Amino acid sequence: MNGGVDWRCPLTTTRDQVNALRKKLDNCIPVNIGRFEWVKEVPIKVNTFIWRAKHGRIPTTEALATRGVNVNSTTCCQCGDEEESPDHVLVQCSHAQTIWN
Repeated sequence: MNGGVDWRCPLTTTRDQVNALRKKLDNCIPVNIGRFEWVKEVPIKVNTFIWRAKHGRIPTTEALATRGVNVNSTTCCQCGDEEESPDHVLVQCSHAQTIWN
C-alpha cells in the first residue's frame, strides 16, 4: 500500500500489532476533537460504539436524513421533544437520563 492503512488482519495477529493499529487509528482523528483511548478490558464493539458516539457517527434519524435516507420524522421516537441526534439520544433525552440515573 502507498502510505495507507492495511486492513488485512491475519489470524496470528499479536497484541503489539493490535496496539499499533489502534495508534494508527488514533492518529487519523483530528486534533480538535481529542484522542480516543481504547479500553482493553471491554469488548471491541463497546469501544467502537463509544468512538462512533464521540464522533457523531451513531445512525440517528437526524443523521440518516442528512445522508439522504427517507425517514418519516427526525424527532426523537422516545420523547418526541427534540431532533434525534447522538447527543440527544445518549444524554439529553428524558429516557436516556432515566437510564443514566
